[in-house]
Amino acid sequence: MSANNQLIVIFIGVLFLALAFVSMKYLLARDSWIRYGNQAQEQILNYPTTDALNNASIIATTVIEFPDGNALWNQPKLLQNYVDVISKKTGRDVVVIDVNGVILADTVSDNVGQKWAQDKEGEVMLTIMDRKPRSFGLMQVVLPVIDDSGKTFGAVVLSSDSTL
Repeated sequence: MSANNQLIVIFIGVLFLALAFVSMKYLLARDSWIRYGNQAQEQILNYPTTDALNNASIIATTVIEFPDGNALWNQPKLLQNYVDVISKKTGRDVVVIDVNGVILADTVSDNVGQKWAQDKEGEVMLTIMDRKPRSFGLMQVVLPVIDDSGKTFGAVVLSSDSTL
């Protein structure tokens, strides 16, 4: 074999080794990104956070207990104003729903008076019935609105993160 042929064989061998090395690095990096993507998706699916539940609880308590004597719940215009302010300050979608599933106040005020129909599994009505907080969709929580005597008035739906 001539010197030129040997150099060509060595050169081709080096190219194959380099290609194998780059391919291996690519596959390892790809696997790492796939694992990262799966972990990120898992975090999204396990959302909402405790903060969203706590915030929804504060909203639910406020609409049924404030102000003393004539709660926001009983004052549609003030209830809507409250939801508007909370939505603007937090960047979250807030919906207040009565026991019949009718929207009393909403970040999207055109929805007021309509029947709630955005939870595929009926999480809002289940929460109203059994008083258990739930999460649904990718980023929403629902909590019951209950007064001090234990009467259930409806529910508050809150997006878990800024969506506006």
